[in-house]
Amino acid sequence: MKKGFTLAEVLITLAVIGIVAALTIPTVTYNYQKKAQYTAFMKEYNTISEVANMAAGEESPSTWDYEGDLNDFIDEHLIPYLKVTGRGEIDDYFSATTPVKMLNGSDFMTISDLCGVFDCSDAFMLQDGSTFLVYTGAHSSANNKYVAITFDTNGLKGPNILGRDMFYLEMGYYTENGIQKPYVGLLNEPLEGSCDPNGQDYISGSPQGVGCPDKLLKEGKMGY
Repeated sequence: MKKGFTLAEVLITLAVIGIVAALTIPTVTYNYQKKAQYTAFMKEYNTISEVANMAAGEESPSTWDYEGDLNDFIDEHLIPYLKVTGRGEIDDYFSATTPVKMLNGSDFMTISDLCGVFDCSDAFMLQDGSTFLVYTGAHSSANNKYVAITFDTNGLKGPNILGRDMFYLEMGYYTENGIQKPYVGLLNEPLEGSCDPNGQDYISGSPQGVGCPDKLLKEGKMGY
């Protein structure tokens, strides 16, 4: 009667296990990373949404100064409701000279370049290590206004990819049925299609990946 396994059988079994692991582990790791990135996004999104609602409870967002000094905006409508551990030069809290990549892998621009195009505030960091930057380019109409907020869920660690660990949101108000309401989201940008890892670099002028918050909020997962 045959007892145990031969060396050849053991080696074949180990080889099969190795092949299966090589095929499945990268997928499992990738899916885990996407789940972690989605969770990190939702944590920061909920934080900013809570801040917007609390700040609106103190003063109607229709009266906020969206086009004045951004640091004054931060002092009045963000800092009082956040657990901030640091604030200062952009280079201290963002990889300012490191290229920010679009979701499809193309280079977008550095944070320094971004602040060369738009007026930027001080950068600030929360207790969880996420970093935030407020800048202008505010849409302004009779019915809505906002400031732009870019945040990096893991600070200086990277990978600094729009739609993965870096996200763009708008914080302000909109008017519905004559009632002005605070909002945090993507109300004004032409972002349709700009969350496709295989898409062209720009959709209606929006870099690939900048529209991902809207997709994440609608689908409840990072399915891209």
